[in-house]
Amino acid sequence: MEKLKENRTTDDRIIYELNTTIPTTSFAANVNVTEKCKSLFDMVLATHSLRNQAINQCIEIQAAKTKVLKDQRDKDPEDYKVRKQLGREQTTLRLFQQELTIENIVQERAKKAFYERCRNYYTPTNAS
Repeated sequence: MEKLKENRTTDDRIIYELNTTIPTTSFAANVNVTEKCKSLFDMVLATHSLRNQAINQCIEIQAAKTKVLKDQRDKDPEDYKVRKQLGREQTTLRLFQQELTIENIVQERAKKAFYERCRNYYTPTNAS
């Protein structure tokens, strides 16, 4: 979870990044704004992809752990340790699923900020 927070710094600071990367209209003639927007968008898209892959991998692993514990619980419903561990693993699985939702919100916010600042200079072809 901490690694995700570290990887979100670009998205959390997207407005700052855009403001420092893209000059105001009066200075835009001195800089290749299209290239700067494209490189920033590519960087943001790459980090989005990496984080999505990491979260989905964590969800898959956690779901597998949960399934194993559910099977163990079904075999012996009275085993308190298994039931307790299953509850912990299910909570962790829900946390990862919530992270995926949060990630989608963070990505939409970053894309919106990018669009608002770069729309006159660069329009991504694969912006989804």
